[in-house]
Amino acid sequence: VVVDDHHFIKSGVSGRDLFGYHVTEDLGRKVSVFPGSEKLRYLMPFEPVDKLEEYLGGLNAEYQGSPGPRPVVTFADDGEKFGVWPGTDKLVYKDGWLKDAIERVLSLKEWLKPVTFSEHMSGSGPVGRVYLPTTSYMEMGQWALPGSVSEEFGRVKDELQKSEAGLKILNFIQGGTWRNFFSKYPESDWMHKRMLHVSRKAFSDIECSASVTDDLYKAQCNDAYWHGVFGGLYLPHLRHAVYSNLIDAEKRTSHSHGHSVFEEDIGLDNVPDVELRSEGIAAFIDPAFGGSIMELDCLDKKVNILNVLTRWKEGYHSRIIEAQSGDDGDTKSIHDKVILKEEGLAEGLTFDELRRSSLRDRIINKETTLEDIMCGSLDDPGGFYAGAYDHKVTGHGVVLSRKSKAYGDEILVRKELTLDGASSLKVAYDVGSAGGAALSSGVIFSVEFNVCLPGCAGPATYCEVSTETKKSGLLTKAVTEDVESVRIGDTYSGIELTFELSSKCRLMRYPIETVSLSEAGFEKNYQGTCFVFCFEAGKDDMIRPEINITLTG
Repeated sequence: VVVDDHHFIKSGVSGRDLFGYHVTEDLGRKVSVFPGSEKLRYLMPFEPVDKLEEYLGGLNAEYQGSPGPRPVVTFADDGEKFGVWPGTDKLVYKDGWLKDAIERVLSLKEWLKPVTFSEHMSGSGPVGRVYLPTTSYMEMGQWALPGSVSEEFGRVKDELQKSEAGLKILNFIQGGTWRNFFSKYPESDWMHKRMLHVSRKAFSDIECSASVTDDLYKAQCNDAYWHGVFGGLYLPHLRHAVYSNLIDAEKRTSHSHGHSVFEEDIGLDNVPDVELRSEGIAAFIDPAFGGSIMELDCLDKKVNILNVLTRWKEGYHSRIIEAQSGDDGDTKSIHDKVILKEEGLAEGLTFDELRRSSLRDRIINKETTLEDIMCGSLDDPGGFYAGAYDHKVTGHGVVLSRKSKAYGDEILVRKELTLDGASSLKVAYDVGSAGGAALSSGVIFSVEFNVCLPGCAGPATYCEVSTETKKSGLLTKAVTEDVESVRIGDTYSGIELTFELSSKCRLMRYPIETVSLSEAGFEKNYQGTCFVFCFEAGKDDMIRPEINITLTG
């Protein structure tokens, strides 16, 4: 196996010992480990071939005539570097880097010999034994840190690289470990815990077929769970693929049939989650986080319609503000590029304070605007948006309630979620003064849903609002009065999501877009559309809306 030489350096391996393979073991099971050269990762193919020869020639001269086997330098890296990453097609093929590199290596056969791993091992023994720490290459450790800390880590790293003494210190510092992405991104964490949840179901099912575990393993593909230079978690289609395989695997286990209500700590956070499941849909509710719905699955189409990513602040966002639009023409390492794929990205940097989910309640007032809602940091008087709700599981659903003070009132919010047929979820609200007095004038009760369908905001998707004469797209920003129903469709996946309201409301809606880093540069990505239903108190000073949610496919 090959791992980055960074692992070896962290274990104290240095000098000549970095140019040969080592053996390690765990509980008596051994493996041979080659250190992948970080130096070669940056030389190939981003530097002239002369520099590659200079580096390898220097190693040959340094260890010429020394005891022990000839040094072996391992190159193991992304194949995308050779033609797929932006600019590398021209560099590698049209400008001839690859042809020049191969010809140069062949011309140096007196002292340079390309070999396979097995060829080297058949002629040379291991350098020694090594026990590697839990780490990764330096950039991965930085990406796994929270945004502000990641930015600070980058500044420290840049400063240490300026001196020889700093470079020595750099060998012994590291950022976060890979699993820290589950702490950094709650969306990644939920996918991971749902994967473990499905895994437990599959492997406790004596009738579980190989096709079920195949789907489970597909859902374990790591690409969608993290983010660094590449889109990863920021790409909705990767997250959709994970959920599709999880839903498909789960519904074919014997634990997931029929109409049922479960209470289980799916998130492994010492807080019980509630799962409502019928033949057509599955809803996962977190009472401790606003009594909100974390996942809502259309089982027939294998789609989680709440597959939305929050607008998180990343450590690299400061580079967008500083960078000028355009490329300087040089093909740099993918880690060093600062390319803005469109204008106005800096102005589009809006961040959320909390993870997005659905059925999120908030007490607002009549003066609250769409811009206030869109800012991502609107006040949460009473804590109804993100606070914990008491809950009680019933035979057909769950009742959630929270009593708290907002705008001078002691307000009680009670919501009951019940499965209504094979593909519908009914939400009935009672919102009023806990002491029975009238609600303050101007108090508005809002309910928020964040939705992302497989077609994202493309031409296959549409939104129909009862009081509007034309369909609109999911990139629409609008405020619409007297709304009684909303239908969101996706002809690509064949899904329709319908909200039917028992009383007219004001609807605020806007797209959720992130600015993230990809191999092609900084770009804006659609992550979902936010729908906020706003209700005023009725004649009895209570707010009692019912929201019927239907998923068809």
